[in-house]
Amino acid sequence: MRVKGRAMCYAVAFLLFAVILSRSNGAVASMMMPAYTPDSDMLILEEMDDPESLDPHASVQITSTSALYNIYETLYAYHIGSNEVDPIPLLADDLPEISLDGTSYTISLREDVIFHDATPFNASCVKWNIERLLKIFYLNGPAQLLADELNGGQVLGQTATLNGTSSDAFRTAFENWTTNSNSIEVINNYRIRFILERAYSPFVHLLAASGSAMISPTYVLNSPNNDDVPIGGDWSEHYGVDHGENSTFMDTHTCGTGPYFLEEWRTNSHMTMNLFEDYWRSERTGSIITPSETSGSIKTVHIRINPENIGRSLSLRTGFADVVSWPLDLTEEIWDNVTHTSLDSNINVSTEGLGFTLYSLGYNMRNLTQEVNSTTVTTHSPFVNRHFRHATSLVFDYETFIDGTMSFGTQAKGPIPQSMPGYNGTAFDSTYNLSAAVEEWNLAMEDSMFVASLNDLNDTMFIPYPATSSGGIPAELIVKAGLEQILAHPEANRSGLDREMQFIMQPVPWSTYFDYVAEDRLPLIFAAWNAEIAHPADFLKAFCYHSGSYAPQIGYNNTLVNSLCESVLATVDLLEQQMYLNLIQEAVANDTPYLWIHQQTEFRTWRSWLLGEGLVFNPMHGMYFYEIYKDYVSAPDFVYNTESQTVALNFLLMGMIVVFLFMAKDSFREDTVAWRKRILGLHLIITAYNSLLLYLVDFWRSIYIAGYWSFTIPLPIFIPAFIIPAILMYLDIRRKDDPNPKWWLLIFLIIIILLMGGQPHILI
Repeated sequence: MRVKGRAMCYAVAFLLFAVILSRSNGAVASMMMPAYTPDSDMLILEEMDDPESLDPHASVQITSTSALYNIYETLYAYHIGSNEVDPIPLLADDLPEISLDGTSYTISLREDVIFHDATPFNASCVKWNIERLLKIFYLNGPAQLLADELNGGQVLGQTATLNGTSSDAFRTAFENWTTNSNSIEVINNYRIRFILERAYSPFVHLLAASGSAMISPTYVLNSPNNDDVPIGGDWSEHYGVDHGENSTFMDTHTCGTGPYFLEEWRTNSHMTMNLFEDYWRSERTGSIITPSETSGSIKTVHIRINPENIGRSLSLRTGFADVVSWPLDLTEEIWDNVTHTSLDSNINVSTEGLGFTLYSLGYNMRNLTQEVNSTTVTTHSPFVNRHFRHATSLVFDYETFIDGTMSFGTQAKGPIPQSMPGYNGTAFDSTYNLSAAVEEWNLAMEDSMFVASLNDLNDTMFIPYPATSSGGIPAELIVKAGLEQILAHPEANRSGLDREMQFIMQPVPWSTYFDYVAEDRLPLIFAAWNAEIAHPADFLKAFCYHSGSYAPQIGYNNTLVNSLCESVLATVDLLEQQMYLNLIQEAVANDTPYLWIHQQTEFRTWRSWLLGEGLVFNPMHGMYFYEIYKDYVSAPDFVYNTESQTVALNFLLMGMIVVFLFMAKDSFREDTVAWRKRILGLHLIITAYNSLLLYLVDFWRSIYIAGYWSFTIPLPIFIPAFIIPAILMYLDIRRKDDPNPKWWLLIFLIIIILLMGGQPHILI
């Protein structure tokens, strides 16, 4: 065989290898194994990290929701299969009977519902769960919402905040509340009544929140580390926790009424859930979704923990996962933002759902403290002036900000999220308008107090902002650019200023930022809110009410808005509520206490073989596994038999090695015995290595898919599979006195680099 012909054989062999690898869409993971197809009754998800707790009475972490939502259930729930957020009965049998004064809610419960440990669900269980929630009283959790509204609960909440939940004062307050408030009354086995402190129209929403989930009392009290119940004690008087204790056996164990139960949880690795065969919805009608032929198709759910962004994306591309938390810094790899379509026909990308998370910058209408010429100066914040707030809002470039962020979203318009009942964005005209902003600035300059506050600051406004590693353009930087455009405008009035205004950005750590909030050192205060309940009152209380989360920080206190917020809570008439909500939004638009910058939208990805109502986005819950099923036949590029594909790839790899041996046969005949032994030995080494590596990878993959551990195989383990053939080719060609053997080696290495696709590791 001539050198040129033998070299061509090498090139053809490597090109054949490249063609096979190209079937993996550039994923290095497919070098040694085919795309994996999970079983049709198994759902595999990959998340970034573990939940902190699986106890719904103590957990507020978002990563807990997908598991909790499918294990536990509440009296009321939000729709499955639509984005509607009006609560509908789940464990409750119907909507509540509400007294005329709005302070009494009587609820009938479903019968024949059981927990995963076969404990019957009834009204006593409901009372026990709500009392357990308030005994734990996790201060960053959902207990405060219920405590504020249940009769006598406000004292309990105040005591928890002032004295701590493990204090003797809280213990006494809790015992007084459970004994004397009569706020939760068991009428009979399947009827229960809640008595409120005052009328509160969103109360049903509180019963749909994850914190109101039902846990089996029997399971909790029989837990190995529960010593709260004395022998012969009444289980209804004990809760398996001490006062204020939010880390218990139930952090890592579950027992609900939902369609799935927790089989195993290994932290930093995986969580396995199995279908509860006695689930009450399996043969019932009148539930939130009438069961269909495909309901309960998913028998096992594996939630794997994979903190690697590229690793999660590869898992979805190669079919090792059905659903992943797609990294937002890699959206351009899967989503065409121009055509609004997925770049991979095997992967569905959902981006249209509006989430209930609002981001804003609050204008500091209190005092502002800054360093001026090495002296600490405190003066009225310039944002006390309403016209200055208007001007700043009118020159905020929303398009630049949203395009520059690392998350998907849309422009926020007011204190109520778009698509939430009660939203009316017509009052908020927040389009970029430099001319109108200059007019507002000139009106502000007519206020001597405003001009004086700027001069007190030496006409320099420092704008601290949180320094994060998340990327994107800080909203404060867009504000700075807008204000500079106003001052550069020829019609802007600058008379009365001692010198040219400057706006200086100051990135600071979050800890420092929070200190600055307390010290009134921020002209703009970051304010974000994620819905705790799907009702406008939740956001109005946070942003607009005088004693809410953010209004005191920025100094916003409009007595009309406060009164209207209270009226919204007091009426259950929807038309009357909407009238109050419209008035609130108009007043807030006129006051401009916030720069409403961003409302987050969804970005979810899953394999196209997943179908079902459980995939439909709802801003108040995650995927509902019970209403998801798989259709492999109609999925693009479906591989019917993964095992046969593995065998086929084995034969192809072994065939390539045979080609190498065949190409070396001339060397065996022409060269010395020692040379033939070296060549044969090297070929046998690469043959054994490739075969062993293939089976090891297949074995590791089977362990990984089963959920026993999660890891990545580093790229160096695959290097000999490429380097040894390269060495063989180089030595063999050089032995035949090829004048340019390095060119062939260079071509081979270029092919390998292209196949790597720039990926730093290989996900198994």
